[in-house]
Amino acid sequence: MNGINCVALFCDDIRDEVNNTATIVGVMPDNLMVTAIPGALQKLALYVRCHIDVVATIDSPLHIFLQQTDGSRHLLQEIPLEFLNTQKNNTAANGLPFIGLFSRFTFSQFVIPTPGTVSVIVRIGGQETVCGVLKARQATFPSIAPSQPSQQSPADVHETKKKRARVRSSDRPASPKKPRKGPSPS
Repeated sequence: MNGINCVALFCDDIRDEVNNTATIVGVMPDNLMVTAIPGALQKLALYVRCHIDVVATIDSPLHIFLQQTDGSRHLLQEIPLEFLNTQKNNTAANGLPFIGLFSRFTFSQFVIPTPGTVSVIVRIGGQETVCGVLKARQATFPSIAPSQPSQQSPADVHETKKKRARVRSSDRPASPKKPRKGPSPS
């Protein structure tokens, strides 16, 4: 089916606001570096928005799938044909050019089983559309090498220490000996 446009945003959170609105927090880039694979994200939210042309023929339900990095596919939602046709009629009556649909999903402990791409796929009328991807890769951290010693030779270092010691001892006034307190040795 032509006439459908969808976008999926991977993010940290989707918050409900007043007047049936939402705030999308922490939209992720298409490439995600994680500390370990296999691993898990503590929380992952997904916002899917679809626009379907009001003149398009809708003859099947709309399905939203999540395809994992290992290729496994999971059905997230099915929007029934009756609902789509009701929305199409309401949209046409309001003089709008397309049906606007959105879905929100939140996952706790979202597992990333292998390096690869997580995809959101929308299917309607036999047509599949990839509407969002998140490529997960394991981050590599450079090793920190110890700092190199200065290029002074050991003789130069020894001479420098002697000079510092002489300067320090000549700059200081001689300190008088303090009398001992307590009993004197016999």
